[in-house]
Amino acid sequence: IEPFKLKNPVSLSFEENKEIIFIPSDIFKVTYIFKKEKGLEGFLSIDITPENYEKELSKAKTFIFYEEIEEVRKRGLGKGGDEKNVLVFKDGEWINKEILTYPDEFLRHKILDLIGDFSLLNYPLSFHIVAIGTGHRHHVEAIKKLKKYLVKDEIEIKEILKLLPHKYPFLLVDRVLSVEENRIVGIKNVTFNENFFQGHFPENPIMPGVLIVEALAQTGGILISKKIKEKKLFYFAGINNVKFRKPVLPGDTLIMEVEIIRWGGKVCKMYGKAYVNDEIVAEGELTAISEGG
Repeated sequence: IEPFKLKNPVSLSFEENKEIIFIPSDIFKVTYIFKKEKGLEGFLSIDITPENYEKELSKAKTFIFYEEIEEVRKRGLGKGGDEKNVLVFKDGEWINKEILTYPDEFLRHKILDLIGDFSLLNYPLSFHIVAIGTGHRHHVEAIKKLKKYLVKDEIEIKEILKLLPHKYPFLLVDRVLSVEENRIVGIKNVTFNENFFQGHFPENPIMPGVLIVEALAQTGGILISKKIKEKKLFYFAGINNVKFRKPVLPGDTLIMEVEIIRWGGKVCKMYGKAYVNDEIVAEGELTAISEGG
């Protein structure tokens, strides 16, 4: 299986100055920064390989602050934990340091947690993750957002021109970032030179909503073409429940995510979402029908 990669860095911020930064890389690497909390702080960076996982991470035990033990027990959690298998930090030191496998074991366990969370992507990874004070909840939220930026089976403009009948100036997909069985993610770089801005509107240029829908439909058309693996013309047959949430302006990068929700031979129903800066700008159901259908 080909690993997921990134084209550009992606940064996600959370409350209390917690942050995750994804940096393009040829290898999977994790850096964890534990900001000072109750006297505990640290930094660790590891290349994630099978050898390093086994040697540097696999034996890392979980940890807890002494002050939190009672609260955890009240919530009915941590029933299998005791001072023989859970590191306890109190007053600036580990009170059961004799069970330490590594001097910075708490950092290694944080990296272990992160790797486990990101396994939800179900693909090998090839980028550098820098996590600052994050936990499980932040990782799950980051995974949802990260999927739009991951590169798998990328399609450049030359192949797009072969897959779609559209040509300039009506081709509205510049690149495809990812293609799966029933899902595709494409990009449209919206520049000030787009011909539609000449009339919509000269003094306040906004991308027409119908063209955002058309860009989603073209992205879905690429998915259909890859799926049927034969040269067959599909027509845009219908739209339902389309909502426009925010304007798209010159300089924006429009990310189109389209998923097939029903496939019935000659008729394909899809759901598309268009994003700018992680915010949905338009979404709706699209229907395509094959030539002669």
